[in-house]
Amino acid sequence: TRSEAVLPLMIANMVFGVLDVQSEFLGTFTPEAFLILTTMADQIAIAVQNARLHAAEKERAAELERAYRELKTNQENLLMTEKMALLGRLTAGIAHEMNTPLAAVRAALAELDKLTLEYEISLGDPTVTLDDYREITREIRQALELARKAAELSAAFVRSIKSQTRDLAPQERVQFAVAPV
Repeated sequence: TRSEAVLPLMIANMVFGVLDVQSEFLGTFTPEAFLILTTMADQIAIAVQNARLHAAEKERAAELERAYRELKTNQENLLMTEKMALLGRLTAGIAHEMNTPLAAVRAALAELDKLTLEYEISLGDPTVTLDDYREITREIRQALELARKAAELSAAFVRSIKSQTRDLAPQERVQFAVAPV
């Protein structure tokens, strides 16, 4: 090396590298050549800075894409969790609405079983009067009425659920002008 030019690679008054040009000949770097090398150094600095910015921009875009995918996944999970919670509340409400009348039906059936057994045992017993049989019959009717009312409550609840799930839209198509509507 007989001649050498070393030029800083700068962006915003900050040196981040150098351009080192060497020659085998003395006096190679004239003021005109030095001006060309200075312009080249400036262009190289801009190209390097642009490449760095582009790489940073691509990395930021990739980070944003990852964050967006994660957000979408979290939103889907949250929506599914909310749906499951709603389904759980709905199921608990249905279970409660069905369990109460069913418990009344079961209690009425247990009472009917007890009264039927009492009636069977009393048949042929000379100490049991006609009023006793009437009392047993009255209690049987009360238990049957309780069971009937509870069963009707259950049936009404099921009908109300069915009415909410049916397609109530009219089956007939009607033509109309869109603009006035």
